[in-house]
Amino acid sequence: MWDTQHAVLFSQSLCMNAAELKLSLPWNECLWEAETAEEWQRLHLQENSQPLYLSVLKSYFNNGTGSRPWKLNALSRILILHGLMSVAWDLNRRDQTSLGMSWSAACLQLFS
Repeated sequence: MWDTQHAVLFSQSLCMNAAELKLSLPWNECLWEAETAEEWQRLHLQENSQPLYLSVLKSYFNNGTGSRPWKLNALSRILILHGLMSVAWDLNRRDQTSLGMSWSAACLQLFS
């Protein structure tokens, strides 16, 4: 998150690409708020596996190709927002150095 914020706010290059993050999103709040190890274990066994960060991020780029069945907690939504900002910033920087069609024009065509 800090890398993305630093890049966007201070017009710096990203140190890390969002596609490099091979992890699952944080667990729901009920697991974080469990008061005992036994309660955490019980809740953990009841939970479905958390979606992978990259899968959720990619779902926002696939225009209408499926639903987003995940119930993301606040931290997961912030992480996805930063992922989207990171991709947009990276594409914008590439657009500034490329000779082809801009990514923003391509996105406008895709989503309009």
